[in-house]
Amino acid sequence: MCPKIIDKKVKKQDILEAAINVFAQQGIPNTKMIDIAVKAGIGKGTIYEYFRSKEELIKEAFRSYIVKLDKAAVHKMEEADHPIDKLCNIIDGWMGVIETSYEESKVMIDFWAQGLRLNRVIEEFNLKEIYHNYRTLLSGIIKQGISREKIHPVDPNLMASVIIATLDGIVLHWIIGKEFFDLKDAVELFKKSTIDPLRKI
Repeated sequence: MCPKIIDKKVKKQDILEAAINVFAQQGIPNTKMIDIAVKAGIGKGTIYEYFRSKEELIKEAFRSYIVKLDKAAVHKMEEADHPIDKLCNIIDGWMGVIETSYEESKVMIDFWAQGLRLNRVIEEFNLKEIYHNYRTLLSGIIKQGISREKIHPVDPNLMASVIIATLDGIVLHWIIGKEFFDLKDAVELFKKSTIDPLRKI
């Protein structure tokens, strides 16, 4: 009988998904590696063949989530030409990932909330740097739009910060109580009230 061939990439992803599910149910501080192993249907020893610690597993989950956000934003951005449409498409890309990955998004909020307890993770994934990169992306588009006279004059960095901060607030409230409002409706209202008025042409 031939030994069973295990696809390590698939197995690692299965463990990540199990971890995210357990993190979402129990919270990051209350989750032990054995809890994740049980959810993934593997032995506790096996999980250490893929992740040396819970912190490493968290880092990998966070990395995977950020990559998803970035890919969705770039893909949607490339579909548009007008700077305002680019901004709206980036927002749609981000929100699409968040809405279709509710459990994962919930865990990311927990991650940020527990940041002070996870110093080693924070050191590797500098949230300040991540937000800086997002601001740079958005402000660059706004600057370009102003220079092409397609966007009304506005402070690009400040506007980018307002966009990111508002989206963070919308997402946080949606994750805490998504039964109270629809994420797409809230985002559309934000775009119509804040982003669209910047359109000059």
